[in-house]
Amino acid sequence: MVAVLFTIGLAALLGIAVGVFPLLNLLHVSLSSVMHEGGRTGTGGRGPRVAQRALVVTQVAVAFVLLLGAGLLTASFQRILSVDPGFDAHEVLTASVSLPGARYGGDNELRSFASETLRRVRALPE
Repeated sequence: MVAVLFTIGLAALLGIAVGVFPLLNLLHVSLSSVMHEGGRTGTGGRGPRVAQRALVVTQVAVAFVLLLGAGLLTASFQRILSVDPGFDAHEVLTASVSLPGARYGGDNELRSFASETLRRVRALPE
């Protein structure tokens, strides 16, 4: 739960940062210089074009790395699922029991509880 909240908080902070930095950059730009620099095409001068190209290249590179990582993760997961665990898990029952410390405080009480529970489970009809 903590990891999920941390991830959500980190994503929110990153979203705010990604939105605020371009805004701060626009506050320092003179509108008249942008209008004169762009001319009739409205694409801006050499600086913004280089920055746009660099951003596109970076985004494509990151997307490619993420896609490659996802493919490798999927292949690894498929290999893990195909490995024989070395035991037959068919008709296996598992359980988790949390005992109160006030009643089962010592090792002897815990052992007797486990022994009695196993005896009762084994006595159940199949």
